[in-house]
Amino acid sequence: MHITRKKILIALFLLLLFLSQSAQGKFLGNIYQEGQEPMDFSKYWNQVTSENSGKWASCEQSRDSWNTWYWLDSAYDYANSKGYPFKEHCLVWGHSSGEPSWICSLSQSEQRAEVEEWIEMFGNRYNPDQVEVVNEPLHDPPCYKDALGGGGSTGWDWVQWSYEKAGPAMSGTKILSDYGLLNSSSNASQIKNIKNICGAQAVAAQAHGLESTSASTISSNFNTIGGTVYVSELDIRGSDSEQLQIYQNIFPTLWNKSAGVTLWGYIDGKMWRNEAHLIKSNGSRRPAMNWLCDNYISCGGGDTTSTTTTSATTTTTAATTTSTSSCKADGERCNSDSECCSGNCEGWWYKTCQDGATTSTTTTTSASTTSTTTTTNSATTTTTSSSWWWGGWW
Repeated sequence: MHITRKKILIALFLLLLFLSQSAQGKFLGNIYQEGQEPMDFSKYWNQVTSENSGKWASCEQSRDSWNTWYWLDSAYDYANSKGYPFKEHCLVWGHSSGEPSWICSLSQSEQRAEVEEWIEMFGNRYNPDQVEVVNEPLHDPPCYKDALGGGGSTGWDWVQWSYEKAGPAMSGTKILSDYGLLNSSSNASQIKNIKNICGAQAVAAQAHGLESTSASTISSNFNTIGGTVYVSELDIRGSDSEQLQIYQNIFPTLWNKSAGVTLWGYIDGKMWRNEAHLIKSNGSRRPAMNWLCDNYISCGGGDTTSTTTTSATTTTTAATTTSTSSCKADGERCNSDSECCSGNCEGWWYKTCQDGATTSTTTTTSASTTSTTTTTNSATTTTTSSSWWWGGWW
């Protein structure tokens, strides 16, 4: 009877946790590529962003030819089948991969009509939870911006026009996106101004190139932007140890200050910045991914790596055993105060360490031992993640 009652209490707790996290709406998502589910996507992520398939240049490669929706259909349908939020990337963007090549040679009246048609066609086919209406206004405005009003009286009339047209076409959150917002106070201030002018409901702060940016700088720029801010296009480059350290340094801030985080790929060989991959092509995880699994994702099991020994020997040596105990930094998930560097584990259903910094203590002991190594062709070692056992996003 005691076990049954315990299981009932746990089930009730998980239900309340599910409702709490659902209401909060925070996600850790990734990109969907090439019209098929990326390896182990649902094992790690709970939000979908179209990478290239949602760009106008992909959907209308030739004028008035709308026959290349397949990859975008696949991403959108996958998100709906899983109940994941779907974000469209993006409607209005000046990069060569964002605007179709044929649009720039048209008259302004034709350009404006074509942009309206593109937004209408997209809205008739999809109703995304979030849509980046304008991407990178500070850095890559479209060739047709003058057809939409140019700078005008506000300085950003073309951006304002875009949001006015997108509003009736779809009901999802209208987002304004750009890069360099989290490592530049000037960019952060400018994007806040544009958002106020155009009426965007949120900002997506692209998170490329944050490897040398401190958590305090990131936090300050979040505060400058204000309102609802999503982190998008996150990729962190470096060796295994460098990447892990950077994630530990800045990801808690990115997570705590944002309404959700989207990475820009995770699989080796399938990323724009491949050195930022988190999963190897064989499915094994880099240390930073294991850290995410330990603290932010329930990854459904452990990591699997292959090892090979090549000789058989029996020796007597002096062995040194080192044990490291690390406390958890600000923003990492916790169960009790003792786990946190700050000694402060706060939260109702989703507890995180507050006002701490990562520290560690190391104890070393020496002893005389006898060790034997046996030759094998291949050995598979499985280590289990220390994520909360109930797993999942809830």
